[in-house]
Amino acid sequence: LREAQARIDLSPIPGLTLSAFGISETYHGGKSGDNRDREIFFAMFSQPLFRVAAEYVMADNNQIPSPTSIGGGDISKTAIKKACCDQAKGFGGWGWTKIPGMEQLRIFARFDIFRPFTTTSAGRTTQVYGGVSYDVSKELIIALDDMYLIQKAVSPAGPIEDYKDNVIGVRAQLSF
Repeated sequence: LREAQARIDLSPIPGLTLSAFGISETYHGGKSGDNRDREIFFAMFSQPLFRVAAEYVMADNNQIPSPTSIGGGDISKTAIKKACCDQAKGFGGWGWTKIPGMEQLRIFARFDIFRPFTTTSAGRTTQVYGGVSYDVSKELIIALDDMYLIQKAVSPAGPIEDYKDNVIGVRAQLSF
């Protein structure tokens, strides 16, 4: 057996959805013995004027060692990819609400925190989003948002430093 997956969804009361998903691999990327495990837990509550959700994620590559420090000058994507994810954990939440009387207009927010390693804070990422969206039609939504990002990164000199960024965006979602 190379891979096993399981998913369960429950709706115990109207508007509430609870989900759990897990995957375990013994063969990945053409290599056997690459044992990866992933679990995701999700809860969402929906009503006509609002929706809120929360999620929790765990990832472990088991036999791939976690660095005590990603550094020594090697901060390449390859070094980080090889090291990720030693008992990684993350959680997030999001929500939106329509404005009564102006149902085409929504206010939304989201936050995510992810820590890919247990042995170092390198790679820890925190993102916070907020914005407003407008339903132009059933198929087209336009949004203006602001994202604030903090990421613990390894500098070429070796120490872990905070990288901070703020991005303002205009986005469109087209469905058909």
